[in-house]
Formats: sequence, structure tokens, C-alpha cells
Amino acid sequence: MANAKRKFALWRVSAVLALIFISGPDEILFAAPTTQQYLNVMTICGLGSHITLDNNTKEKVQVMLEEGISQGKAVNDIAPKIADLVLAGKQPELYDKYVKCMREMMSQGATPEGRQEALLQNLTENTPVTKIDEAYGQPSRITNSRGIRTDEYTGEGHYLYLVRNSKQLLAFGLSVDSAQAMKKQIPLLGLSEYNPATGETVNHSKLGEITIGWLSSHCDNFAAVLINPRYGYFSTSKCYFGNPGHYKNFYFGFNGEDVVEPCRSTSLYDWPERMLLANVKCKGVQKMHPEFVLVPVVDFDDEMAELLANKVQGYRYSGAAPNLVRDW
Repeated sequence: MANAKRKFALWRVSAVLALIFISGPDEILFAAPTTQQYLNVMTICGLGSHITLDNNTKEKVQVMLEEGISQGKAVNDIAPKIADLVLAGKQPELYDKYVKCMREMMSQGATPEGRQEALLQNLTENTPVTKIDEAYGQPSRITNSRGIRTDEYTGEGHYLYLVRNSKQLLAFGLSVDSAQAMKKQIPLLGLSEYNPATGETVNHSKLGEITIGWLSSHCDNFAAVLINPRYGYFSTSKCYFGNPGHYKNFYFGFNGEDVVEPCRSTSLYDWPERMLLANVKCKGVQKMHPEFVLVPVVDFDDEMAELLANKVQGYRYSGAAPNLVRDW
């Protein structure tokens, strides 16, 4: 059975590799990537699927590609050898995500939006900053405040934030500013639920697929915290989703100006500093989608993580550089 699974996985990756190189221009936006572009895609997709490519493997892939192309070999002759090399000793079940990423990266990679979406779907704390720069370009803003550096990348309708100290990456942040961008993938989250009543599987991995009401029933003691009425936004206490969230905590942010009538009686201006969102029964609040998420990749105590989430979200509105000092 294991050999059968392995052969099927090999066939899938081989088929994708062949598709990358032989599809017509209407199907693949850049049908003949350079060797370096191809290796970049393999690296990014490998990180997202927990598949690492050491230098020795990369060199072998490069030799296979360059020799095969120079000898005029058909791609369907080269692809199985590359697939066999990449799959060697790996678990076949990892390849659904790997193959999906390869297909999307190579078919959409000619557009900035395609590169950014593929990166968000596979972003981890191990993703090299150079790969982020390739998808977004250089950061549009870099600030330093009391030992915390924040890099802001401007994407198609969204902003990606890298927060670090002098030693390591601390957190990712994602903020959106359009309805279209609500379809953006939340870094490190691949959550879905089966609904036995409808027989459908519902995804909860993008900002537009999540609401306050849903979070209230899936996050322990889910609360609005650190409300900032000056700029009309609030962030939340932590949500933990286990394996689908890579065992990380997630802190969501909402725009208080989205509170609609007849919910003004429960507007954030009237809330205490910390309020359990399950107690806010107004449907207009319960249906609100987050416009921001912070994902710490190191261990923070809850108060510090909530503080950082609020400040990184506020960075977009106020321009105040994020730090871990309570100043209100």
C-alpha cells in the first residue's frame, strides 16, 4: 500500500511539473521559468509543506533541469526524475499541499497578486525574508521603537507585517483594506469544519470566512481588549486552533466603525476595556469580519501579545511604531 501511495504521489508531482513546462500561454502565465525561478518556487512550497530542500538536492534538481533542457529532452522525461528526488523518503500525504502550491505559484507567478497569495498560503516562521521580498518588493515602511522593528509590506489590497527584535522574528501581521482582500489567506491557518447538517465542509482560513460570532464560540473567553476609540478599532484575546493553526495563537482585529445600526448601543465607545464578545448579542456585531490578524511565532504572555496585536493594528491607522510598552 505504501508503495502504491508513493507511486501515485510521484505521478501527481510529475504531472504538475510537466504542466508547468508544456502548458500553453493561456493556461500558464510563464510557461518557461528559469532554473532559479523554479528552484525559488520549490523552496517556498517546500516550506509550506514541511519539505525542506538542502543545497545538495537543489544542485541535483538544477543539473537535471539544465542538462535535460540542453539535450532537448521532453519535460515528461525530466519531471519523474525530479519528482523522485524531491519525494525521496518523504510521506506521500504531504504532497497535496505541495502540488497545489506548485501549480498556483507557477500559473499565477507572473502577477504580483499571484506571487503574494501563494506566499501567504505557505508562509511560516522559517520562510526566508528574501522570498517575501521577491513576492512584495522591499518593505514600504520600516520602523524601530524600543527594541521592536516592524516591516510593512504593501500588497494588492493588503499589508503584511513582520515584527522582530534584535534576535528573532516575533510575529506576522496581516491587514486588509478592501472586500476583495478579505479573501486573503491567514498565515499559518488551515482550518475547516464539516457540517453534518448540510454535508458541506466550511473553511475558516481567510479573514472573510471568520466572524465575531464564529470566534465567540470557538475561542475560550473570547474578548475585545485594548479598545482604542480614537482610531475606532479593537483587537481581541487569543484564539488557539491546535494543529490547523500550527499550534500558534491568533489575535484578530476589527474596525469599530463597521458597527452598524441598530448596534450603536453596543459600540466600542461604550464598552469597558475588556468585554466578552459572546455577551454582545447584536447581530450586526456578531457578523463583523476581522480586518487584521496577528500571529506570534514565539511564546508571549497573553498581556504582551494582546498589546502587540493592538499596536501593530494601530500602526496602519496612526503610524505609531509598535512596541511592547503600555502607553495608555
